[in-house]
Amino acid sequence: MNITPASRMDRITEYYFSRKLKEIGSLKVNGSDIINLNITSPHILPTKSIVHDMQQVVDLPQANTYQSYIGIDVLSKAFAASCLKNYQVSLHSKEEILSLMDYKEGTMHISIACLERSDQALILDPGYPTYASISQLLETEILHYELKEKKIISNQISIP
Repeated sequence: MNITPASRMDRITEYYFSRKLKEIGSLKVNGSDIINLNITSPHILPTKSIVHDMQQVVDLPQANTYQSYIGIDVLSKAFAASCLKNYQVSLHSKEEILSLMDYKEGTMHISIACLERSDQALILDPGYPTYASISQLLETEILHYELKEKKIISNQISIP
């Protein structure tokens, strides 16, 4: 059986960070000393207290199950409290907050639920490449919104 990828896949290029990691690898092979300033650092081991806590829960009966599709109540309540305290935004923890394993899942689901082909998606530039990829996949028109230091500092951000 021959499975042909959907035509929409022609609009999607290689993942930005995949390209960057190849570029970094090539530079390292050629002798460059690279300092990786990525957002996370999975090569750094967790603290001993975190490892201890992980060891304590690994034998629990629920440790080998799927996460709840509705999230963890105490976590959702903490997010709601944080939004209220830090941003003066009141959110209902059970109806307006959903914990996810990864932001990409949430970004894709909210985009699928809210965007039509005829819609426009406002994408920050510079911004996270995944947002543009999802918008391309959904065939929405992308409007790039250039972030400029002057606009951010003076608090005069305007949408085109």
